[in-house]
Amino acid sequence: MGENSVSGGRQDQVVQAHAIQNLTVTSAADAPALLPRYLQTADRWPLVGAWNALAAGAHRARPGEDGTELPPYVRRDVDDELRDRVRTAAERGGLVLVLGDSTAGKTRATFEAVRHVLPDHQVIVPPSRSAHLGRAPDAVERVGVPCLVWLDDLERHLGPDGLEADVLDELVALGVPVIATMRRKEYAKFYAPGDGDGGSHPLAELERAGACDDSRIADAVAHHGPHGIAEYLAAGPVLLRDWRQARTSIGHARGAALVATAVDLARTGLRGPYPRELLAELHEHHLSAAGGAVLRPEPLEAAFEWAAHVRYGVTSLLMPGDGNRWGAFDYLVDHAGAPVADPVWEAALAHAVGDTDKLLIGLNAIASAPHITKRAMSSISTVGLGRATYALSRCARSGRRSPHGRLRGGATAGCVAVPGRPRRRCRSPVSPPVRHRTRWEGDEARNRAGAPRETRRSDRGRAHDRHRQRASRCRRASGETYASSLRPNPPCLERTPRPWLAVMKYTQLGRTGLKVSRLVLGTMNFGPQTDEADSHAIMDAALDGGLNFFDTANVYGWGENKGRTESIIGSWFAKGGDRRDKVVLATKVYGNMAASQDAWPNHDKLSALNIRRAVDASLKRLQTDYIDVYQFHHVDRATPFEEIWQAIDVLVQQGKILYVGSSNFPGYKIAQANEIAARRHGTIGLVSEQCLYNLAERRAEMEVIPAAQEYGLGVIPWSPLHGGLLGGVIKKEVEGGRRASGRSADALADTAVRAQIQAYEDLLDKHGIEPGEAALAWLLTRPGVTGPIVGPRTAQQLESALRALELELSEELLTSLDEIFPGPGPSPEAFAW
Repeated sequence: MGENSVSGGRQDQVVQAHAIQNLTVTSAADAPALLPRYLQTADRWPLVGAWNALAAGAHRARPGEDGTELPPYVRRDVDDELRDRVRTAAERGGLVLVLGDSTAGKTRATFEAVRHVLPDHQVIVPPSRSAHLGRAPDAVERVGVPCLVWLDDLERHLGPDGLEADVLDELVALGVPVIATMRRKEYAKFYAPGDGDGGSHPLAELERAGACDDSRIADAVAHHGPHGIAEYLAAGPVLLRDWRQARTSIGHARGAALVATAVDLARTGLRGPYPRELLAELHEHHLSAAGGAVLRPEPLEAAFEWAAHVRYGVTSLLMPGDGNRWGAFDYLVDHAGAPVADPVWEAALAHAVGDTDKLLIGLNAIASAPHITKRAMSSISTVGLGRATYALSRCARSGRRSPHGRLRGGATAGCVAVPGRPRRRCRSPVSPPVRHRTRWEGDEARNRAGAPRETRRSDRGRAHDRHRQRASRCRRASGETYASSLRPNPPCLERTPRPWLAVMKYTQLGRTGLKVSRLVLGTMNFGPQTDEADSHAIMDAALDGGLNFFDTANVYGWGENKGRTESIIGSWFAKGGDRRDKVVLATKVYGNMAASQDAWPNHDKLSALNIRRAVDASLKRLQTDYIDVYQFHHVDRATPFEEIWQAIDVLVQQGKILYVGSSNFPGYKIAQANEIAARRHGTIGLVSEQCLYNLAERRAEMEVIPAAQEYGLGVIPWSPLHGGLLGGVIKKEVEGGRRASGRSADALADTAVRAQIQAYEDLLDKHGIEPGEAALAWLLTRPGVTGPIVGPRTAQQLESALRALELELSEELLTSLDEIFPGPGPSPEAFAW
């Protein structure tokens, strides 16, 4: 037949041929022969338990050390909910749709959930939208095996011949779970904006990923920046490959040079994104180095267009910022190898905005461009940035000269090392958060003179050698070289622009969701012993060190200057720079704030009247609208807790305070306060207890700390060095430092106490650890302790406290400390049978 047309109703058979010999006509009712190939037999459907995540659509990562294409799976916060939904869909039939950003790991998480819940099911995977998914119910009904339908990137399977409403209804009726993933961007095309929530990377997931020993995941955790871990794993290697290929091939040489310029600017420490004009100005250096005109580079506009093109649905080599500014994808920065050229260093320093940029540029330039370090740091080393002093000393150790001659241990910033004499301590306003030890040149001179070995190397020197060996191991592990050793910070921490932030640890305050640093800045010395300018410098250094929990009290300043400390903090807040928003502020109420000649009966303690008056006065001095943790400084035996909580409830409702803590409370008062609060619906009760607790004073372990743990209070020890007794007081006397005074002097007058402190200092000297740092580190190991209060008078004391965070006390050392300072024992066994 030359022509054939069919019309008018359903036709089950249509045959068109020029010659008919052996012909079998099959009705559409005989479905198997007409089913799409992937649906014709269940043998083509993989078993979930034997299925591969890559076949499911998960993105590849770079090969691991064992050759695997996928890293191990890191549990996600959504896993439990996702598995429950998959289980429900398998029991009742239904659609499970997982939304997420591109390469956010949604396919891998969904695959793992299905493999966990339905390992014995078989998987129907349509290859495309035109795969006649509408015939899937027929196939399922015919084969009669447990199965599921897998639709990665659901948008590809919607519409005619895809997943339509009636097809989904049939699958649900058959009890077949339909498991699908979809990008948020595509989802927004089908649903109103605002459905669902934005993507995030929960802290718990990052912690679990950080615990994984796969090098690819560890790399992603360390460097993913604003990108998700899965996105970093998927996009990084292919973007790096594209960039490297473009640098050596004709077609995108200028674009590759623009990317290289952004990468180098990021490596200098200059914070991006960077102006288009700066990239255009500097990229010629990279272009010339690659071959220049020989490469026939594309026009500048085309180069920017190529570099900013979004690849693989993930990100671009150059990432756009506000105001025609551009930054480099983080992965490229971490994998760049060639040294940064001098013109880039010069341009970075010229475009630095404020001290922070100069600081970061100076730190990054130490190894390859020390002249940049000296220029960057010289303008900021005297205004409270101790890292500048540290960087200058590193340059000095390299033997290079500055315009003022050789720097010795950062001498221009206040540290002096004199040949043949012990070096003086730093006197700069804020010393480096990471301590460095300059070489005592007098020791070196004696060594050359042939002095006996035992006089050349003291126990302290041998301890220093151990720290130097530890630093050397870290250098080898990180592949980086450092001019001086650090104690106790390993140089591998220097890989981040602000390594001291990597040291700080945080925890939740008691049973609350409030996150606070493991050290608390005590401010009692601000005013009486430390003037306002130095107090501000210490608070700046504390904040730079990641310390966010500040403690004070309305009476600090003492005597006629009561309230002075709060006023100093208030003037610091008034400087701006988000200081108040970054700080968890705690202050206290109890003491009489009136001048001695004006004191009246209701000017102190915890009556509702005094609490209301004291809060308003503290807020005014602190120049803030609210107090994060308002603490009762002492027990008020005359005021019932019902009255106290009533006053607190009003202040919480007014937004003047957020949480309430106690200080110097016995265990039974903690229990009483919280039991009464529990009877008042809506009152959270005490969330913290500030108590006297340290190695030499452990009575809090009897009742206070157990009560705090029982009621979910964070424990904040005050006087962690016991008035200086645990800070190396005997050693300071021997070395000619200041003699013990006050409580320390009274305690050392007791021969038994002196022998105890001597044993303590000898033990720590044997381990090469400073006594004060060990006392703080010990408290950080104690159950229930949120963080001890450190009350520095100087920046050097703050520096020492920050170092305590890095000390890990061995079990042997902890046992030895318990032998020297035995605690009371567990309660109640310590005082009962």
